[in-house]
Amino acid sequence: MSIVLCIFWEAWSEADGASDGILDKLLDLYRERKSPIHYSQLAEALQVNRFSAYDMLKALERKGLAMPQYVLRREGPGRSAVLFAPTPQAFSQLGETATRNGRRRKKPSSRA
Repeated sequence: MSIVLCIFWEAWSEADGASDGILDKLLDLYRERKSPIHYSQLAEALQVNRFSAYDMLKALERKGLAMPQYVLRREGPGRSAVLFAPTPQAFSQLGETATRNGRRRKKPSSRA
């Protein structure tokens, strides 16, 4: 995606709340698998192409909501695979706290 399109997508997602939906899907997939996910898994879940999913995850990364992890393939030469995991900030943005095993746990309310 070009820089202009990337900036447009970020501005649109902020105004539309789309980034919350993408973040919510990232959190769901992360909880389900209990490990970081590949952008193609997000693409399949959102029914978008994998390049768009990658760009969406990179936009979440720039906002501090997703963290990439580069994993070497088991055998042979080639590039490492990039996986993404939600950051603690991502969990708190949606009103949850992160736990090590990825289970959903609501934040305690701060009622007086």
